[in-house]
Amino acid sequence: MISYARIKLWTHRTEFFAALVKELPYEYLYDFGCGYCEIKEYVGVDKKYIGVDALAYKPDITICNLNSNFPKLLGTFESRMAIAMGLFEYLPNPYRVIKTIMENFSFFAFSYIIYSEPFNHIIPSKIFIDEVVQLCRAHEKKCSITKMDNDPWEKKGILQDILVISDRSYTCPLKYCTCLTPTPKT
Repeated sequence: MISYARIKLWTHRTEFFAALVKELPYEYLYDFGCGYCEIKEYVGVDKKYIGVDALAYKPDITICNLNSNFPKLLGTFESRMAIAMGLFEYLPNPYRVIKTIMENFSFFAFSYIIYSEPFNHIIPSKIFIDEVVQLCRAHEKKCSITKMDNDPWEKKGILQDILVISDRSYTCPLKYCTCLTPTPKT
């Protein structure tokens, strides 16, 4: 059973992601690792929402195991954006999935746990970010890192980065975040 405190933490993260993408001019919003599709109610009716997960937590979720395949996509490259909150910590090869998303979406925002006791097995953040930045450079994409100020997850010992990958430069429009531009190793 999920605790009320945990739900509040995810609600905060969901609201942050919704604010991040709500005003962007994309018609389709793909939510990879969507769970119960919480973000759908925050982004409004002007976006066509497609929830994608390995399990059908709700009847309208597109079932897809990203470890082995990718869902059929609607719209054009320019009309699609994607998000993933708390997904890549569970994939054995997150880079393959990130590369596939980069090749099929004009905008992509995702969170990645920097440190947390239960996730000691994940790729260390610095290595992960360096690899993602290298992927972006190879695909001529822009990459920025956003840190949410006063992130309630930090009180639980879970530190996360939010990475934004786009065809054009992106600055977080929110007043309660800090944008950093990663400098990739050469």
